[in-house]
Amino acid sequence: MSDSEGTQETGKLEVRIGSQNATPISITGTSKNVLKICKGDKVYTSDLTTGGGNTGFWYEYQDPTIDFNNNLKSETVTTSHQYDKAGTYGLIMVGAAGSGYYACQTIQVVDNPKPLFTAKSCSNRQVTIEIPQDASKNPYDTFIINWGDGTSETLTKDKLPYTKTYTYTASTPNTVNIIVSGGYTGSVCTNTSDPLSVNINTPATFTPAITQLELANDKKAVTIQFVGSTAFNQNIYQKEVNGMYQATGLGSGNGGATSLTVNQLDPAKQYCFQVRTEVPAGCGNSGISPEVCTIPLTVSASSQKMDINWKGYPNAPDFESYTVYKDNKEVAVITDITKLSFTDPDVVCGKSYCYRVVASVKGVESISDAICKEIDSNDKPESISDLYTTVAKQGVLVDWSIPGGGEALSERIRKANGGGNFQDIPASQVKKPFADSAVDVNRLSYCYQVAYQSACRTNSDFSSSVCTIFASQQDNYIQWTSANPFTSALVSYRVQVVDAQGTVIGSQNVGLQTKVSLTSLTIPIQSGYEYRIEALSESGRVSVSNTIPLFESVRIYVPQAFSPNGDAQHDIFLPKMLNVTQMKMVVFDRWGNPIFSSEDMNRGWDGLVNGSPAPVGSYSYRVDIRNDAGNSFTKRGVFQLIR
Repeated sequence: MSDSEGTQETGKLEVRIGSQNATPISITGTSKNVLKICKGDKVYTSDLTTGGGNTGFWYEYQDPTIDFNNNLKSETVTTSHQYDKAGTYGLIMVGAAGSGYYACQTIQVVDNPKPLFTAKSCSNRQVTIEIPQDASKNPYDTFIINWGDGTSETLTKDKLPYTKTYTYTASTPNTVNIIVSGGYTGSVCTNTSDPLSVNINTPATFTPAITQLELANDKKAVTIQFVGSTAFNQNIYQKEVNGMYQATGLGSGNGGATSLTVNQLDPAKQYCFQVRTEVPAGCGNSGISPEVCTIPLTVSASSQKMDINWKGYPNAPDFESYTVYKDNKEVAVITDITKLSFTDPDVVCGKSYCYRVVASVKGVESISDAICKEIDSNDKPESISDLYTTVAKQGVLVDWSIPGGGEALSERIRKANGGGNFQDIPASQVKKPFADSAVDVNRLSYCYQVAYQSACRTNSDFSSSVCTIFASQQDNYIQWTSANPFTSALVSYRVQVVDAQGTVIGSQNVGLQTKVSLTSLTIPIQSGYEYRIEALSESGRVSVSNTIPLFESVRIYVPQAFSPNGDAQHDIFLPKMLNVTQMKMVVFDRWGNPIFSSEDMNRGWDGLVNGSPAPVGSYSYRVDIRNDAGNSFTKRGVFQLIR
């Protein structure tokens, strides 16, 4: 950084790095040196110019020249600044509003990461250290290696990458902590690595072990879990069965438990794998794990079963078992290494089942790929055998169960009205349970059949018919249709009394009769109540009929003659009536003239006309009556008056 000519005087600037108590650095005028500091460091400034005051600072000035003839703008009076970004900056101190004196210092802000290195233990109490050439991880000018035994060495960055094998004395503890520090020339910016603990009492050989191998579901990759030495790299080797091992290029230097995935496998082939410890020359023999092989799986779906097959595990004197899993649950353990199949009959259509096989060899697991499938079947499913229908509040309800507790992809319903031909219900209206409102249950019975498509996409035959119970009254009898509302056997009927709220207040079992006399019923029969039939099936289903009012039939007994002679025997002409609520009787003489009338069911004709006895002879009558249901009837006839 250079300054143009101006009238400014030389000022004196003091800088402290990281703390106000740090060693001060003094700058007079323009410093030719570059001050290196760490990213994140804070700089504290002071104006030491004699008679100075009203000082301003530029902390991150980056123009290569400074024109002091023009006022510097945006200077700050703050006397500290933290540099958070790497780069080269001008730190400028100026007098009041850019006039008077000045001082300049070039600041280079550098990164200070923890130095990167590796250290591997070898036999004979030796450790090999490597410090890579990496501008972002190892940007320092100098490095100091602390070997952890009280000795250290220094090297410059031009020696990178740096490798050295260091030998510890017999008196050094078996575990040492190696530390590498980095620093910049002419700078207080340094950093130190975390201690790397190394066991220098390393055996001469190292044998890794594969603990688990899992084949991907597409058979194109395998994930291998293994453990190995913390001192050396472990590399994975692969081969086809009966082939030669080749390096995969995959490995780990972390030691301990490691998991790596090998890709680009041929799904049609079976592979075996080893893990090898790559020991540097002079450190002993390389260790090789026992091989572990894949067991690719195939699953074939057929009618009502799944056939699971796998490739046999090769060359396994320590073989323990094959374990078959279905939906992550163990279903079979096979200890015969030559048995390579399993049949699962416990399957149903419409459900996917997932299978895999685990081979155990001396405690090591080789897990096959997982295959999920649904069964295939062309078998016609069993017809519905649990179907019933009943009259409901909004019409007719039809419900059913799919055989075996399965699920249907769809159902079909056919309906027949009053013994007519069956017609399909539109598919858009079909659902379970089916509510049919297009009915008149007080007029006739309705029959239904149901079929379904199974989860295997095959269609059943239609079920047998079920029909609603239609009840009606005929004279002094209640009767109902005999068609079964159930596909199971019908056990019995009951006549039920229902009040205005629909509550059953009485019932009577009538067995399997479909017509009973009202006079045989012990339940109350009166206005305000309604009656229905309840059917019970052998399977416990219940079906009810429509509800109807019941009225006993009207009965009138008219005498053919009477004798009004005062002997208290047949002195009054009065018909006897049952189930009548209103009555009007008119008596006519032989010429058709009305001579007596009454609306009292207990008042008859006493044989007088205008207070005088009527002559012996023939007379006619007309009786108008009304029953409990409000129905009107008329009866006419002829009778004799005798004395």
